[in-house]
Amino acid sequence: MIARLNGTVVDIGLSHLIVDVNGVGYLVACTAHEIKKAEIDKPIVLFIETIIREDAFLLYGFATKIEQDWFQLLTNKVQGVGAKSAIAMLSTLSLSELATAIQNEDVKAISRTPGVGPKVAQRVIAELKGKLPAGDFTTNGTPASPPVGLIASEAIQSLVGLGFDKSKAEKAIRAAVDELGDAADIASLIRIGLARAN
Repeated sequence: MIARLNGTVVDIGLSHLIVDVNGVGYLVACTAHEIKKAEIDKPIVLFIETIIREDAFLLYGFATKIEQDWFQLLTNKVQGVGAKSAIAMLSTLSLSELATAIQNEDVKAISRTPGVGPKVAQRVIAELKGKLPAGDFTTNGTPASPPVGLIASEAIQSLVGLGFDKSKAEKAIRAAVDELGDAADIASLIRIGLARAN
């Protein structure tokens, strides 16, 4: 079972990346966000969800563990949502948008996903409301403030994925949040966090 890949992007497709790891090329289905960020000949670290079928051995890649947790929730808990639909949903909505839509029972927002109609969107809400991944929300159901908020959590997971100690990554991202304030976004947090963690 493949759980994580650390390699170099050698090809970028419409819905996949090919990641070279020590001379072996792995075809990994990814969200549109990940594909957009990828660059040929640049290093990449992906958390991998492996799905084995009779006719295929499929890899799905995620920049953060939180994204992978969401993929697992969607595919394992919601009837009618397979891997393809889950990737489409995570490509259409950011994690914070999806979490907010579930909390607010916003069927229309989830239905923006190609191939996901109102009935499936309603099932997503019914099955996942109150079961969101740990760290996404405070106990009263409202978005938490950084550094425990969703964006900061993603940034921390990204640094951990790059090999940094978790406590060091948390300290670096906390400092980045303090520096950026309301202007904090995932790319800026990771950039400043990397500088602080080194």
